[in-house]
Amino acid sequence: MEHHTKMIAYECKTFTEILGYSQTYQWYAGQPFEYPITDRTFKTEKMFLSAYKGFSNCQARFGIGGSITKWKNENYIGYEGHFVHNITKDRKEVTRLIFNIAGGKRPVDEWKSDIEDVLEVLLKKYPNLQELYLQAVIGGFDDNSNIRAVINHPRIVEAINAVVNNSSHGLLRCGAVVKLKSEGFSDTRGHLTSNAAQKSKELMLKFYDIST
Repeated sequence: MEHHTKMIAYECKTFTEILGYSQTYQWYAGQPFEYPITDRTFKTEKMFLSAYKGFSNCQARFGIGGSITKWKNENYIGYEGHFVHNITKDRKEVTRLIFNIAGGKRPVDEWKSDIEDVLEVLLKKYPNLQELYLQAVIGGFDDNSNIRAVINHPRIVEAINAVVNNSSHGLLRCGAVVKLKSEGFSDTRGHLTSNAAQKSKELMLKFYDIST
C-alpha cells in the first residue's frame, strides 16, 4: 500500500503594531498635535483617528507623554493607548512591533539601560514577535538646538545600536533614522509642524513598508 504525503504551504503574513507617543502619532497620522494636552486634545485626536483610513496589516497605540521610563511599568496606560487606531489583532497575533523611544535628556548608558528594561516588558506582552524595531525619536541637524528631541536623537540612536548589536534576541532591529530642519518642530519638546508631520509620515511608512 502506497502512502502519499500531501504538502501544505502556509503563508505567514506580517502584522505590525506601532507603539509610541505624541510625536509617533504625528508621523503616523501626518498631522500636528495640540499641545499643551487638554481633554480637548484627546477628543480631537480620537475623532480624527475614527475617520482615518486604516493601514493593511498595521495597528497603532499611543501613550501620550510616553517617556521611556513609563514603559518599564507593564501596567502603563500606553500599552492600552490613550488613543488607538485600527486595532484588529490581539498582541499575540502581532509579529512585528515598532516601539518609538523618547524621554527626558540623559546619557547614552542610561538610554541603553532603560531600553533593555522595557524590552523585557515588550517581549512578555508580545510573545510571538518575529521582528522588534527600536525607533528613535525624530531628530534634527542643529548641534546647538534647544529642542529636546533633537538633543536626544543621536544618544538614542547610539543606545539602540548598542542594544541591537549586543542582544541575544535575533528579532531586534534598528529603526529608521529621520532628521528634520529646525523649522519642522513646533516647540522645544519636538512636536512637529503640519508639513513636517506629513514629510515624516512619508519617510517612516516607506521605511517600514506600511500602506493602505
